[in-house]
Amino acid sequence: MNHASAHSNPDRELSIQEMLADPIVQMVMARDGVTKQDVEGLIGAVRDRMAGRQMAEHETSRHESGTSTLDDSSRQQRTSKPE
Repeated sequence: MNHASAHSNPDRELSIQEMLADPIVQMVMARDGVTKQDVEGLIGAVRDRMAGRQMAEHETSRHESGTSTLDDSSRQQRTSKPE
């Protein structure tokens, strides 16, 4: 996709690659000493961290729901009267 067509639809969000290809973004990055590899590395690190957090939340949720089931069955056993 060429640079002009990337901006032809104002409602469409640009991809990271399209933003990094923008001459103004490249000038600002050069001024600040930031490379394309720096940005891509940061994005990768954030993506990995978010994936790890989502995985941990899933495991915690799974563990808590399992604990809840055990607690409910234990409670039922304690409150039932022997026949």
